[in-house]
Amino acid sequence: MRILPLTVALTAAALLLPATTRAQSLAEVAAKEKERRKAKSGRTFTEEDLRRAGATRPRDTAAAVPDAAAASPEAGAPKAGKESAPKPKTPDEIRAEQEKAWRDRLAKANEDVTRLSGQIDMIQRGLNDVSQPLYGPARTTQLGRLDDAKKQLAAAQQSVSDIQEEGRRSSFR
Repeated sequence: MRILPLTVALTAAALLLPATTRAQSLAEVAAKEKERRKAKSGRTFTEEDLRRAGATRPRDTAAAVPDAAAASPEAGAPKAGKESAPKPKTPDEIRAEQEKAWRDRLAKANEDVTRLSGQIDMIQRGLNDVSQPLYGPARTTQLGRLDDAKKQLAAAQQSVSDIQEEGRRSSFR
C-alpha cells in the first residue's frame, strides 16, 4: 500500500513537469541556430557571393596576365611581327573535351532511340486499327515502314551500346 502514494506522486510530477517548462517558438529556435552557426564559422559564402566572384575574376589567371602586360605602359605598342600563340591545352582539358564530345554523341544516340521507339509505337497503333482493311496496300506499306523502323532502332541501340562501351573503356563515367 505504500507504493500507491509514491506512484501517484511520481505520475503527477511527470505530468506537471512539461506544463512548467516553457516551449520555444520556431523563431526562437531558428535565431539560436543562426547564432550558433555564426559563432562556429568565420565566413559564410552565399550563392550571390559566388556569382559576383565568378563575374569579376577571369576563369584562367594565366590568360589574364598577358592582357594586363599588353595594357601596361611599359609594354608600349603591340609588336606587329608577333602574334600571341594559343596556349597549349593540359591533359585534363583535352580529356574534358573528349568526355564532352562522348556525352554529346551518347545523348544524340539516346535521342535517336527515343525518336525511333515513338515512331514504331505510332506505326503499331496504326496497324492495330481494325477499322482499316486488313489486306490492303496501305497496311502493306505500314508493315514495310514498321520493319524499316525496327531495323533502324536496332542499329541505334547498337550504337548506344558501342558508345557506352567506348566510354567505359575510356573511364568517362
